[in-house]
Amino acid sequence: MEPDLARWLIAQRTAIERDAGALDAASAEAEALRRFRSFAVLALARGAATPSLEGLRAPLRRTARALDAWIAAVARLAPLELKAQAALAPLRAQFVAALAASQPARRAAGIVTASARRAVPGAIDRIADAFLAADAESGAIVDANPAACALLGLARPELLARELS
Repeated sequence: MEPDLARWLIAQRTAIERDAGALDAASAEAEALRRFRSFAVLALARGAATPSLEGLRAPLRRTARALDAWIAAVARLAPLELKAQAALAPLRAQFVAALAASQPARRAAGIVTASARRAVPGAIDRIADAFLAADAESGAIVDANPAACALLGLARPELLARELS
């Protein structure tokens, strides 16, 4: 528990948000950040806590970037004796893992049924032209067929770990 850090986070909320950069207040990432702040303060003040993610449909990558910016702002502004970054890193990991495992996040990420999961790659693999599928929001490559792998000289797992740009 880090009650001093929890109190400092509450007192410095406006300064932290200003330093972290503005998010659209109505965005899913902003809502996720609000829930992370509440979760972090509660966990720091009282010990173990569980993130509240009911109804949250936030894109995982953009949310993780927003959390990283917020934690970096906290680290810049917090007094050294609070060891803010070290205290917040495991809470960030717990929050992101819970968000990734939540049903709305899986639906928003396009997780499909098992039968569709087997049928779609088979169809894509039979296309003779190079084919790359990318997530429109994040720009991450989410699928590639053998022709694309051969054209780019990369194995499929290497392609899937890259941004389209």
